[in-house]
Amino acid sequence: MNTPLQSPFRALTLALLLGVVADLLLFGRWLGVSAPLFVALGLVALGWLSAREGRPPSRVAIAASAGALLFASMLALRDAPTLVVLNSLAVLTLLLLLVVHFRGVADHRFADWLGRLIYTSVMIGLLPFTLVFQCLGALPVGQIKLGRSAPVLRGLALATPVLVCFGALLVAADSVFASYVGQLFSFRLPLDANTVVRHMFMIGFAAFICAGGLVGALSAAAPTLPAEGDTQRLHAERLAWRPIGAVEALSVLIAVNALFGAFVAIQGTYLFGGLDTLARTGLSFAEYARRGFFELVTVACLALALLLALALLTDRSTAIKRRRFTAASALVVVLVLAMLASAFQRMWLYEAAYGFTELRVYTHTFMVWLAVLLTLFLFTLARARLRLFAIGGIASALLYLLVLNLVNPQALIVQANAARYAASGDLDAVYLSTLSADAAPAIVAHMPAFDQPAQATLDAAIRDQSATIGAALSEQGWPAWTWARAQAARAATQLPEVNP
Repeated sequence: MNTPLQSPFRALTLALLLGVVADLLLFGRWLGVSAPLFVALGLVALGWLSAREGRPPSRVAIAASAGALLFASMLALRDAPTLVVLNSLAVLTLLLLLVVHFRGVADHRFADWLGRLIYTSVMIGLLPFTLVFQCLGALPVGQIKLGRSAPVLRGLALATPVLVCFGALLVAADSVFASYVGQLFSFRLPLDANTVVRHMFMIGFAAFICAGGLVGALSAAAPTLPAEGDTQRLHAERLAWRPIGAVEALSVLIAVNALFGAFVAIQGTYLFGGLDTLARTGLSFAEYARRGFFELVTVACLALALLLALALLTDRSTAIKRRRFTAASALVVVLVLAMLASAFQRMWLYEAAYGFTELRVYTHTFMVWLAVLLTLFLFTLARARLRLFAIGGIASALLYLLVLNLVNPQALIVQANAARYAASGDLDAVYLSTLSADAAPAIVAHMPAFDQPAQATLDAAIRDQSATIGAALSEQGWPAWTWARAQAARAATQLPEVNP
């Protein structure tokens, strides 16, 4: 249930100000230090408004605020497009969680939590209209008194047709006067009309979203906890609707275990076979990795989804049912982890043969995170606290993204390919030249060890990148600054001499 704000004018004014700030910081600019600055200003505005309204945030909201500001800061640290997208999604997700749980957490059930998330997302697009209507309704239109200004306004109304008549005659009488009047009413704007429209759209859109977030966070009623005597009854009601019986679920899990077990048993002799495996199968590196890797990762994802669905829908009302279900699920998890190990090995062989790329590194690390998710699911299932899986999943995803930001995957890619070049003499310099500013310092550091054609390719790429960054920062100003771009520009000044 939503409660109206005490002063909708404050929220509307803050939303409009944030819209103007968004236009000044973000319009036509790369994301950089502007991202954490804008998020920080938005959080300050929300905190000030909540204090004025007497509606303090919950601990979950404070944690979500800190997380949003942290990953917004990562946008001022990294330049890799993949990390920029992931960090932006993390910021938006955490801000949405902030709006949903600003007044507290009403229910820990996954279905209710997901429902509130969807409901709040829709309401953010509707609440700005409600805010405007509240402001219009609060205007004291009937109490406005013109006082002494009324005769002046009536006089101006009478003077308008007179001025139009005399002005037309004077324009016709003198061409010089006519030219001045024409310039006066030409309405030539100092800015291009299309640019003005785009700026106005940016301000309006940002203000609209900020208004929806501010009102959505503050207008939601604080959740009420059930009375102590009602806890047992509510818990029983939550477990009442379980459409899948224990026997049916066990049948599904046993069948899946049989299939996965057969696959792992057949693979067991060459799971970590490496190069000898390829010799026996007659497959190339690319065929060996591509034929199995994506399929195995897909199987792991679908298996986790199946386990989660069965855990939510299966009748586990007695201790024996819970133990059997947990044991069968644990076996599925163990077998899926074995298949993930096989997929990990396939990708490692592929990287050893063809080098390291951003996609390959991300898929490798994604498998590690997927293994963590499977282990987390099994732990929460065994402890009968499955509702914590959603929270743990989000936390592990954010931790995974934070580690990616801190280790700088593109720098690791350059280092790994440099080590591979030292061992085999193979290097895809063209690919390295396409990496972002995150990779520039590592490329410059390893360039002296590369051959002359690779050095020439990378030298030209680094110089072009530095020129692009310098031109963009000169045009866009300090809001587009990031640590990675500053380090790339600095690395460009340390390029070694390349012999023609």
